[in-house]
Amino acid sequence: MKLLFAFGLGCLLFAVSAAAFPIWGGGSDDLIMVPPSSATGKPALAVIMLAGYGIEGSAYKPLAQQWQEQLSNDFAVYVAAPHFPMDVPFIDAQGAVQRVADSLVKEGLPADHKLLFAAHSAGSVMAIKFLSDGTLPSGVSKPSGLVLMGSFLPRSFRSADDWNVGPGQYSFPVPVLTIGGELDGLCRITRIAEARHTQIDMALDVEKASQFFPVTVVEGMSHMQFASGTPPSLVKKRDFKPEISNEAAWEAAGADFAAFARSIVGADKQAGLSALSSRMEQSLSLLSPIIDALNLEGYYHFKVPCYNETNDEYGGITYSPVPFQPGCTANSPWTQTAQTIMGQHDGLQIFVRDSQHPVWQEKPACHLPLIHSGMDRNTGLKTHNPDPTLNPGNDEGVLCDNVSDCSLNVTTVTQVVYNTAESVQEWKDLPFASSLDTGFYPISAQELRSKMKSRQALWQAANESTSHEKDALDKLDQPPAGRCAEINQEAIRVGLSMVPEATRKRYESIGQQMVVAKEDKHVCIAGPCWIWAPLVYTDNGASGMEVLAPSFAESNKNPWKCGEKFTKYHGLPCPAGMHYCKLVSPARVVEWVYVDSLRLNGGIHG
Repeated sequence: MKLLFAFGLGCLLFAVSAAAFPIWGGGSDDLIMVPPSSATGKPALAVIMLAGYGIEGSAYKPLAQQWQEQLSNDFAVYVAAPHFPMDVPFIDAQGAVQRVADSLVKEGLPADHKLLFAAHSAGSVMAIKFLSDGTLPSGVSKPSGLVLMGSFLPRSFRSADDWNVGPGQYSFPVPVLTIGGELDGLCRITRIAEARHTQIDMALDVEKASQFFPVTVVEGMSHMQFASGTPPSLVKKRDFKPEISNEAAWEAAGADFAAFARSIVGADKQAGLSALSSRMEQSLSLLSPIIDALNLEGYYHFKVPCYNETNDEYGGITYSPVPFQPGCTANSPWTQTAQTIMGQHDGLQIFVRDSQHPVWQEKPACHLPLIHSGMDRNTGLKTHNPDPTLNPGNDEGVLCDNVSDCSLNVTTVTQVVYNTAESVQEWKDLPFASSLDTGFYPISAQELRSKMKSRQALWQAANESTSHEKDALDKLDQPPAGRCAEINQEAIRVGLSMVPEATRKRYESIGQQMVVAKEDKHVCIAGPCWIWAPLVYTDNGASGMEVLAPSFAESNKNPWKCGEKFTKYHGLPCPAGMHYCKLVSPARVVEWVYVDSLRLNGGIHG
């Protein structure tokens, strides 16, 4: 059996076997609902609903009533939501499900019926387990589908990426509908966006995947609005204030459920598919900006990084770009944009090809940025950098005659870094690793470790006169110049430009603003100092979340004899003309705007 450590929910707990606990309590607190009289004579549909952690099964009655009402022309809907001891949906879950299945039969569920499982938040863990390993209740039909609310199928149900063939593919025994809430403070909308993209957009057969793994989002809906009543403590602490009424939320989530049910077990499946298709298209207005921003980052969980080693034009691998392959991510597009900002000058064009590599890697070789060539756009004359140990415009001839007519070809290197731990306070709230696939923590990169060429090096290669002045490095690239800060400010601007207008207005109204420190953070003059100095996020409350970027720039002249491994230039790596920045990803900005900026003023706690 799969032990699921990863799920979308409000509280992480281990999925445990029924044998670990005695059977506590009885069925008197179970929610058992028989069909309304208006559905008499319709085909029978049973729904077994597993509640979220800390939420009583009966709290889902208003949502279940929507299922019955909206499907009353198609089915006689029977609903059962078991009570769990202490409202923990892992304690004797198998026994609880069997108990309510028996109750449904006693209440008149006919032998000829269809069965769906539904689950909210942590209840999804056991629902996914039951359907994936076949530990199903007796006396009822085999389930035809699963509905996940405020949760999602974890990445463990996706096959591995094949670099040469394509991205991994999701598989599950039955169709799965994922319903997210835009203002879910526990199962964040960004993880729902990942579900949409990896389950559908990246599928080999997109149409089939959209029918088997549909994903919708209800605008303005919170995590607790799938249920009713008083939120449990963690939900109260982390969930957001909804922007729609409970009744509107139940109706909207009920409509998605009803469309899914019709699409897989209804008499008119096409009607259900059409309704789901419309809802998925509508949901893309919220999900597409997130997907686009994650692609701009070079998001690992869309496709793993390639980390390929290929030869550069000098015979080594230090300066070679990673080739594009269908099943892996070659680059971080944002670093390509960052390099153009680093070198910006009137008339200067910079064409950048980034490669993803661990920046601490030394074997078989380290990977460094390089200016490969320049072209004078007036004459069309292209000049190659003949020797990677030299520095065009300094101890080697320029690559262009005039900066205003110059085009440079540059390669950069990026390591996209994700959280593996969280703050002490969050560990107190939730004492398990944040690297698990929970939807609870940010999914976007904590930082981009971007190795670029300095402004001084780019300008010197393009024959810009002021770049040779004695204090040029200080003016152009050292921390007071704020080059990394400039790029991070642009990331915030780009992130805000990507989100829907309503999302941006909410952020501007109640969101904690993300701001950038004016200067960069100085680190010691050594690569490891920069590598291990994190991008700093400082929570200044109402004054904003400040981003401070460690920066490491080197003069455009090598301080020692250097060269590239495996070539005639063999020697220590050449540090000249480098500018390393810790960058905030536009995806982290977008995620901040959608989700985490709301924690200060938009939570139900206050």
